[in-house]
Amino acid sequence: MSKRTRLRVIMAGLFCIGVLTGGVGTGIAFADFSSFSYQTVTSPEDSFKTELFTYQFTPEEIGQIWTDRFLGGEPCVIRRLEDIPKDTVEIAVTYNSELCSPVMIAQKDDEGDLRIRLNLECFDNGMEHFMKYKDQILAGLKERELRDYQEEFVKSVEYRVNPENYSRIQMD
Repeated sequence: MSKRTRLRVIMAGLFCIGVLTGGVGTGIAFADFSSFSYQTVTSPEDSFKTELFTYQFTPEEIGQIWTDRFLGGEPCVIRRLEDIPKDTVEIAVTYNSELCSPVMIAQKDDEGDLRIRLNLECFDNGMEHFMKYKDQILAGLKERELRDYQEEFVKSVEYRVNPENYSRIQMD
């Protein structure tokens, strides 16, 4: 056998050993990873705060009142309440005060309708989120758990109006 042929056989053998070792390592890693459990960790209840926004209008001033359908992934609801003064829209937002702050924007459009919007000003970014939970993530890995830290921004949004004004309010 020539030197060149023997070198090729050795190289092919090393390649096969490498592929076999890689396959065994992948199998061991997959078996180890599949033994982990998954756990969802939600935001603590004490970080949520409810804030009220109020907008008063005159019936002659506007046509329809348009509101958001969703805020922060949560659906908004319209409630008819007798104790809300006539020609007033009250918005109750329950939000995570550690992550964001709601801001109400009310403006008339070209057709004379009122658009009441809620925007979230967020103070959290990905790196802060990771650094906040890194010790708990590592502790979870030691306990063979994959923990998913789900930060809820908004828990609920309620538009409250007097029953007499209910027909004027629409969701966008």
